[in-house]
Amino acid sequence: MHLHLVPQRLCLCGIPMGKSDCQHENTSFKLDGGVYFLTITIMGWKHVFIKREYLDFIIDSLKFFQDKRDVKTVGYCLMPNHLHWIFKLSLSYSDIVKILRTIKSFTATQLLKRLNSEVRSYVLPVHPIFIGNRNVNVEEPKDILKYFSYCARSDIDQLHRFWQRESDIKLIDSYKFLIQKLRYIHNNPIREKWELVKDPVEYPYSSCRFYENSSDWNGLHIQSLF
Repeated sequence: MHLHLVPQRLCLCGIPMGKSDCQHENTSFKLDGGVYFLTITIMGWKHVFIKREYLDFIIDSLKFFQDKRDVKTVGYCLMPNHLHWIFKLSLSYSDIVKILRTIKSFTATQLLKRLNSEVRSYVLPVHPIFIGNRNVNVEEPKDILKYFSYCARSDIDQLHRFWQRESDIKLIDSYKFLIQKLRYIHNNPIREKWELVKDPVEYPYSSCRFYENSSDWNGLHIQSLF
């Protein structure tokens, strides 16, 4: 497969991706409480986000932060085993450590409850977009929970560990860096490692469609900075 790192159809701020003369590209900025790029990954890279209910739960969690904490989503891509999230903080809620701790703790607790409720299932029901994809690993919920329990064997305050301890978080301080990260996350679903869709705009759990035609799949409002 030939990887199109800069798809011809995908645009940002009205500029075809790959074109380097965006008027903002070399401009630095500081907005309110800051703009950040975050990646959080499931322990063992387990493919948990392949069920529609779990995917929608993460989207609803981002909506909660948007509505209740004024944390605006600038871009995102939710993959089977990790989440990329670009977000803008407000001056009234700019504690990045607290935000990171809250979203990981809340989502882990709720998702572990859902997995526990499905331990008698042979496999997780798979979202249609993942069916038949050789790169998607479908496991029994009980086996996933057993692994998460093993990961928490040295913890004294939890029975399972859902998210990896380390999170990749970076301050975005220029449009060039912002465009770079948006390109990166929007192209995740078409990379050879995944091949989930042929065109990134077809993937329903990313902000790519918004930047292509100002629409979305799931009602999560995207805050454009362009």
